[in-house]
This record gives sequence, structure tokens and C-alpha cells, in this order.
Amino acid sequence: MNHFMNTEIYSNLIKICGAKNVSKSTKILKSYSRDLSFFPGKLPIYVVWPKT
Repeated sequence: MNHFMNTEIYSNLIKICGAKNVSKSTKILKSYSRDLSFFPGKLPIYVVWPKT
């Protein structure tokens, strides 16, 4: 995924969910990159907390 596409996606996520509900902070991304499975985790590009 190229930089322009990443920037556009990030901007759209903020428009849809609000800036408080979207993160690309390394600390947050690392905390969402793993679970209890035996498969290795993968760092996400963004974390989104949508509201209903």
C-alpha cells in the first residue's frame, strides 16, 4: 500500500469515526498486534474504535 493511499485511508477513518477513535501510535498498534493464539502477531496499520 503506498503512502498516498495510507494517508487517504487514515483521513477517511478520522472523518467517519472521529480523531479520538483512530490511532496509528506505535504503542497502541503493538498492543493490538497479538492475541492468545500460537500464530505470531502482525502490526496493524491503524486501530479503530468505532461507535455504534
